[in-house]
Amino acid sequence: MRDPRHLTQIRLLMLALTPAYNVDPNLYALIVLRMVQLSLQHGNAAISSYAYVGYGLLLCAMGDIERGYGVAHVGMEVGQRSQAKEPEAKSLVVFNVGVAHWQEHLRNTLPSLLTAHQVALEVGDLEYAALAATLYIQHLGFVGEPLSRVEKEAARYATSLQRLGQPGAIVGFQLTRQMVANLRGQSADPCLLVGEHFDERTQLGVLLQSNDMKNINIIHLRKAILAYLFGDARGAVFEGTEIDKRQQALLGTVYSVLHRFYQSLAMLSHHPEATAQEQKCYLKQVAANQKKLKKWVSHAPMNHAHRYELVEAERARVRGDHGAAINHFEQAIMLAKQHEYVQEAALAQELAGRYYLGREMAHLATAYLMDARYGYQSWGAVAKVRWLDEHYPQIFSQASLGQQVAPTGNQFLSTTTSSASSSSGTHGQQLDLATVVKASQTISSEIDLDRLLGKLLHTVLENAGAQKGVLLLAEEGSLRVEAEGSIDPPQMQLLQGLLAEESMSLSPAIVHYVERTQQDVVLDDASQEGLFTTDDYIQRHKPRSILAVPLLNQSQLIGVLYLENNLTTGAFTPARVEMVRLLGTQAAISITNAQAIAARAEQERLHLEKRLLEQRAQDLAELNASKDKFFSIISHDLRSPFSGLLGLSHLMHKYATTLSQAEVEQYAGRVYQSGRQVLALLDTLLEWSQMQTGRMVFEPETVSLQEVVARNLSLLADTAEHKEIRLVSEIPATFLAAYADPHMLDTVIRNLLSNALKFTPTGGQVTFSAIPHAALIEVSVSDTGVGMSEETMQKLFRIDVTHTTQGTAQEKGTGLGLILCKELVVKNGGMIAVESVLGQGATFRFTVPSADSRES
Repeated sequence: MRDPRHLTQIRLLMLALTPAYNVDPNLYALIVLRMVQLSLQHGNAAISSYAYVGYGLLLCAMGDIERGYGVAHVGMEVGQRSQAKEPEAKSLVVFNVGVAHWQEHLRNTLPSLLTAHQVALEVGDLEYAALAATLYIQHLGFVGEPLSRVEKEAARYATSLQRLGQPGAIVGFQLTRQMVANLRGQSADPCLLVGEHFDERTQLGVLLQSNDMKNINIIHLRKAILAYLFGDARGAVFEGTEIDKRQQALLGTVYSVLHRFYQSLAMLSHHPEATAQEQKCYLKQVAANQKKLKKWVSHAPMNHAHRYELVEAERARVRGDHGAAINHFEQAIMLAKQHEYVQEAALAQELAGRYYLGREMAHLATAYLMDARYGYQSWGAVAKVRWLDEHYPQIFSQASLGQQVAPTGNQFLSTTTSSASSSSGTHGQQLDLATVVKASQTISSEIDLDRLLGKLLHTVLENAGAQKGVLLLAEEGSLRVEAEGSIDPPQMQLLQGLLAEESMSLSPAIVHYVERTQQDVVLDDASQEGLFTTDDYIQRHKPRSILAVPLLNQSQLIGVLYLENNLTTGAFTPARVEMVRLLGTQAAISITNAQAIAARAEQERLHLEKRLLEQRAQDLAELNASKDKFFSIISHDLRSPFSGLLGLSHLMHKYATTLSQAEVEQYAGRVYQSGRQVLALLDTLLEWSQMQTGRMVFEPETVSLQEVVARNLSLLADTAEHKEIRLVSEIPATFLAAYADPHMLDTVIRNLLSNALKFTPTGGQVTFSAIPHAALIEVSVSDTGVGMSEETMQKLFRIDVTHTTQGTAQEKGTGLGLILCKELVVKNGGMIAVESVLGQGATFRFTVPSADSRES
């Protein structure tokens, strides 16, 4: 772009972009589109990179994420080629606020935003220097960095931001600091954004007066998150409704994702207290939010998958689908941890704990809530930790736990006491809840059934004081051994469905007793006491301590866990029995989930195989149809010229001695024309065949369009002269350089010119023209021939409906020429189309990349 008027226009538009984004996203979209239009029409300026990245943001916001991400990357490349510093900072900011997180981990934006801040300072772009620093602090908080680090980084940039004097950016920056302060317990009311850094009571009115829609919505979103975290679900729903009034103000940002996520959670949390009409509206809105979130998961699972799973868990809880709820909670926790969203892993654990409390499964609820408390504490959310302590005193009070719990680097330490058991003489130890939490998380994090069984048995043997163990699962009315393991020697073996009666490692009588009664069996000295002293296995092996517990999920027997310790009597103390029970409960849930996942995976595999077979059958049918059409074309359209060749050559041979000179010349000319027709048909068939088999070499280079056209006009001059048709070239005198494969471009032009000559009657005209655009050259071949109906045009470029039509001089063709043209044009990055009215001629247009676009 060199015209000063266009450069001035695009620069003025650029200056209006940020205010437009903050106040009216629709105006922002119009400005971006105008900047892109100017760049395409008049060539790229350095600022064009900013326009293309903005266009990518718009596409991502509208749901076309893959194309938007690609367009934005092109914009970044345009900026890198221009080497201009001024638009670099702007492009980096827009890319990292509205494009990158749709396909990359949000954490990836942090170094780029710091780079943008530095570059903007270097070129004196105060607005984008402030924006980059604000976004860096905001994203730092979103990715789960410790809140202490977020505040430390914010304090580092606070003074320089004040000097930059950008009120819009400063509001967003101070909002983040105040929310961090609220979470860290440094405000009187954690749900009110009032404190050292920000005061919503005065600032909200100022922002409304200035119509700063973006920051107004960010205030409402921050308040929605705080309200939800601190138990005010109705308040969170209200704030979400306020955001919906101006939802476009969060266009393309991660805020738009967080709004949908927390709105769904708040609605599902408030659902039991809502009216029937509100409940209906809530579920409808949550379904709409999940539909969007599911699409976002397909592009960036590292950012959104755990959020989708957590909302699904809450949806399942609301509708009473306990199996699905458990599965989705586990998935949410696992994915949040995997992608390092510490605060949302803690939230998922908290919701899982509350779910188990509601189902009166106190031991599991305790484990999850303890883990959640530690997660929040690690994050630095002191106010949230206090809130948990206040709302769940039965879990977090020292008196209730009978222990002192202190957070350390990565686990809870428990101080326990021991007491003698008067009934058995063994030592009963108090339950070490930290060990249970750790072991429970180890089991719950696994969804593959075989690995889960191995982990379960290993975890139990490690923590329960057993020498060896056997895990049996209920299957079709019988118990089958699925895994065996031992501590000394250390080994673990997965088995495939050995019946309990066939195992040499356990007492079938004991496991069947547990199966029948669904009660624990605890034997301190199996050969000397209890119901099974006369059992064959007990008599033969003389085991000492035995513990067998049922694995139950919703009163359904999933399996039996059988443990032995043959070194000592009374090995399975009350604390160890309680631990195995807790782990057994978690194991039963995890096994149920893993079995359901395995069954679903198998079902999906079968479904996929079926679809693949159906697709292969369809592809084969289409291939056969194409092959049949191909051979039909060959047999039909090559027959006529070959018949002419054979017939004429036979006449010449038979009457060679009696034909006059004029008759010989006439017959020879017709033989020559038939031969040319056969050669043209064979050339087209050969090229089409090469395209289909991928043997045609594609080697694009800079090509002079004038030279290609001149060569083809010269080659077809005799044909035009023979039919008395005028060949006209309207190519501009200025050099037109295309970037294409020269052989393919030559084939397309020759086919289109030949086609035009074929259907133009004597005395008609065929016109060739070309118009250069910013990145493309539009080439046209027009004729004054017979034209086509709409129905005929619909059949062009398709092998399945291709038909041959005789030309005005009875010329024949395969019908493959236009199909070949389309494939060659598309291969070179262009498009082809036709316009025609029956009886008034036709115009074929195709585009080809210009060499200038490649250089820019």
